[in-house]
Amino acid sequence: MTYALPVMLATLAGFGLRLTLLHRFPLREDEAVYAYWALHAWRVDPMFLHVWPDKPPLFLWLLGGAFQAFGLSEASARWPSIACSTLLIPVVAATARRAWGPRAAIVAAAALALSPYAISFGPTAFTDPLLVLAGTLALCLAVYGRAGAAGLFLGAAVMTKQQGLLYAPLVMAALWAALPARPEGGAGLVRTWLWLGAGAATVMAPIVYWDSLRWAVAPSPWDLSARHYTALALLPLHAWPDRAAAWGALAWQLAGSWAAWMLAAALIAGGLVRGRATGRGARLNAVIGAWGAGFLLLHVVTTVQVWDRYLL
Repeated sequence: MTYALPVMLATLAGFGLRLTLLHRFPLREDEAVYAYWALHAWRVDPMFLHVWPDKPPLFLWLLGGAFQAFGLSEASARWPSIACSTLLIPVVAATARRAWGPRAAIVAAAALALSPYAISFGPTAFTDPLLVLAGTLALCLAVYGRAGAAGLFLGAAVMTKQQGLLYAPLVMAALWAALPARPEGGAGLVRTWLWLGAGAATVMAPIVYWDSLRWAVAPSPWDLSARHYTALALLPLHAWPDRAAAWGALAWQLAGSWAAWMLAAALIAGGLVRGRATGRGARLNAVIGAWGAGFLLLHVVTTVQVWDRYLL
């Protein structure tokens, strides 16, 4: 079985499954707010001097462009996220192929294309599909050793939503995992990380400058986010069990049934065994595992809101 055809079929299937939900549900509260902000920026106030969003502007600019291109409708608001959710499938496949081989890529593409959790958030006007696509592109390029290009998409993730910062340690560690052994040792890794930072700054610096032009009359989205969602803080120990239960209930929906979870566990275990046997992707296994555990732990022990889309 070749690699390209199954991944292409998985991508087309994923697109079709997401497209069927295009008109299924009305916009939720946050989606409607994002749509309003996007329209306001395109038609009235491009600097957001009178309406103050609490998200960085990249997704809002993209959403406004979708309204300009496709007209003013709920479907238009959902097209960017459907595109991002669909494009994520071949990006995940390319990452898996580089790290673990073509079979892993095909399994990863099929799993993401058919995931009810991923499908349900594809046709939305939330920021998260663009955030996940940008962050995963950064990871993919890091796995291929392209530090500067990875930085561009890491910067795009951060300028889509504040949680984009959480991709930074993952991408940095993935660059370490992809770095070949060289006599220069740590110096090569530092140089690689500098390229990553330069790429991120290329995207972030102009947007931060744009934001700074507003500060005399309008707060930054980063400041507003801390006001609206509560500043990130460590919770007391007695609150952790309830938080773990709440996040666990949401995490269960990533597969949604014992059969799906057992299949996923079997695939992961098989991949780990094969990775150890061949030596391919071993360091990346550790990186993704540690980052995933740290991501969940951070959400359990801090004041991050318990919202399902954060697990995308």
